[in-house]
Amino acid sequence: MPDPSTISRCIGQTDLGGVLRFAPWVVLVAILAIGGLAVALAARRWAQRDAQREAFTLQDLRDMRARHEISDQEFLALRAAVLGQTARRAVEDPPPAPPDAN
Repeated sequence: MPDPSTISRCIGQTDLGGVLRFAPWVVLVAILAIGGLAVALAARRWAQRDAQREAFTLQDLRDMRARHEISDQEFLALRAAVLGQTARRAVEDPPPAPPDAN
């Protein structure tokens, strides 16, 4: 068993050089982790906002036109916008190919 005076001498002699050498790297990694988390959260909010933007379906637009809430011209413009979004989504995310019958 080590002598208690040896232990107290070892505790009293700390090597701050080794700690100070790695401290900037630890701080840098922590900053990068926090920054990455902030970017991920911002991207998630942006994606959710994009998903919420699609508010009307074609049936909604037809119903609004039938109730005279929108004019025929507004209906045509909104229908073109909804169909354009649908067409863009179909090009960007095509449906999966059917499984091979062989």
